[in-house]
Amino acid sequence: MGIRPLRLAAPAMLAGTLLLAVGYVPAGAAGTGTASAHRPAAVLLAQQPVITLTAGGQTFDIQGRPGDSRWLAAVKSGLTAEVPALEDLTGLTAPGGTIAIAEVDDGLNNNGISYDPASRTLDIPQSAGPSIVANALARIWFNSTFFSDRWVNEGLAAFAEQVAGTGKYLPCSAMPAYPGAGDPSLAAWATLDAASTIAEQNVADWQVGASCAFFAEVAKAMGPGNFRDVLIAAAARRPAYGVGSQAATGASPVTVRQLLDLIDEVGMVPASAPDPDMVQKLLAGFGLFDTATLASRSEARASYHALATRAGSWSIAPAIRAPMQTWDFDPAGAAIVTAGQILDLRDAVEKTIPSYLPNGSAVQKDFETASIQGDLDALRSVMQKMSDASGTIAHATRLRDGSHSLLQTIGLIGTDIDIPIKHALADLQSVEPGKAQSEAQSAIDEFDAASNVGLLRAAVAAGLLGLTLVLAFWLALLLRRRRRRGRGGTIAGDLAPPEEADLP
Repeated sequence: MGIRPLRLAAPAMLAGTLLLAVGYVPAGAAGTGTASAHRPAAVLLAQQPVITLTAGGQTFDIQGRPGDSRWLAAVKSGLTAEVPALEDLTGLTAPGGTIAIAEVDDGLNNNGISYDPASRTLDIPQSAGPSIVANALARIWFNSTFFSDRWVNEGLAAFAEQVAGTGKYLPCSAMPAYPGAGDPSLAAWATLDAASTIAEQNVADWQVGASCAFFAEVAKAMGPGNFRDVLIAAAARRPAYGVGSQAATGASPVTVRQLLDLIDEVGMVPASAPDPDMVQKLLAGFGLFDTATLASRSEARASYHALATRAGSWSIAPAIRAPMQTWDFDPAGAAIVTAGQILDLRDAVEKTIPSYLPNGSAVQKDFETASIQGDLDALRSVMQKMSDASGTIAHATRLRDGSHSLLQTIGLIGTDIDIPIKHALADLQSVEPGKAQSEAQSAIDEFDAASNVGLLRAAVAAGLLGLTLVLAFWLALLLRRRRRRGRGGTIAGDLAPPEEADLP
């Protein structure tokens, strides 16, 4: 933006007299969103009829000064062309109702352009041309009720003037060199008056040019669709990290921190910007943020997005998103570390037990709804127990599926080892690691005792076999005796020698 000379207000004497007669006070020096010297359309000059015009669904009551047909034609032409173009550029619709447009003197600040949201009155200076009308109309959206920082509203209005204007204006694509002494600042917005020097006006012009160049560069990097999404999210007061959203009506203006987060998370991330710190680098050195804060933000955002990638379909917990949103990066970093440990344990359980399904489980619900660090700590403890239980289940499964010795096979006869393992898997899926651990351990205990049980059973079986053989032997002898007795003899008689005859 070039350096322009000072322009002093020069109202016509007759017009000024008439204006004062009906209580009309020009607001040429009023800034964006200020309420000084505004008035509803009903108190505008009675000598000049109010012209009602509708553009883009918005109704305007236009009141020019008597005889100034050039101004009136410029405003009417601008409304017809620029309101739809601004709505397309921003994705925002006009507020509705009726907005009064009044002709005022040229001024030092914003050429005299001013919009008062309270009275819904837009001042457009008498030198109105297409670019001035586009800039003025942009302030229906970009004013102190929308963004808290003056440089944001001024920069967006200047950007909209050049992009949504008649198409003859090149976007402010290059950041201008700072013409002043000391450090450049967008935080302390310059206000000019009749005593301002050329140097002060050069700084004021630089602020407008730098603000406009900033939005031109980020809009180009994220694309028009994402740019609209950022402004729509800001208008709805939708937080970048999705925690604690406000209703748009009556909500506080969007701060520069909130805007920066929206630009990054709603605009640049979906656009897959190669440099995640591009936007904050553009704003560094303008008196808006200190270097340490931006460094902490950069580190926290890198960790946040790395965690989001690892989490996959799981949403990031409010315990992380809330401090990210309020720029409390130390607690956000601690919560991110804990969440990463939970995901490590989740992945370890899934790797150990392929049948385990974490998605849709109570673990996922607890991860996504954790509101404070303590919730994450508790879930990490549960997941550690889940990991321990999964290792025990895997060990029991390997024992079941492995080769068994003869004694183990004998010891496991009559035991269904699948039952405790199945119960353990069900308990793991239900996030009952204690029960899962107990069930799996009972299966392992069965295997550990199987050899001894098998040995005992073999010994008992051998003893029973020996006893059976002894009994069989004696039974056989008994039967033999009975058979011989049945033939009139005994075993002993059969074996005895014949008796000697009696001697005479």
